Amino acid sequence: MKISKTQSAILEKVKRTIEVLSKYKNFTDFFDNSPRNEQSTFTVAATCNGAWNSSEIWRTKDPEQWAKWERDYLAAVNEHIIIVYAKTESVKALERAGLIEIIKEAKHNGGFETIKVL
Repeated sequence: MKISKTQSAILEKVKRTIEVLSKYKNFTDFFDNSPRNEQSTFTVAATCNGAWNSSEIWRTKDPEQWAKWERDYLAAVNEHIIIVYAKTESVKALERAGLIEIIKEAKHNGGFETIKVL
């Protein structure tokens, strides 16, 4: 099944995100050492490193949030499960093409799906 340019762009962005995350030893390494342009590939980018912000501070400040981010990171790297913000129709077309599996559908318009890259 042929996919559109938009669908191809969604898939490539997801694959690129997984590739970026996979370069790091673990989530702590990614959080503390990835440059801002790489951080923007992953959903925790707004809160990643800075002179005042480190993995150690976050683990102490909000251990539950840290644990969630770490689980999301591990799911992306190890299982290729990741959140994607895109038109639901485009995501469903990728699933019909056999390129992804939708794990969790968007709850509302403008929401996100959780997908697994096959």
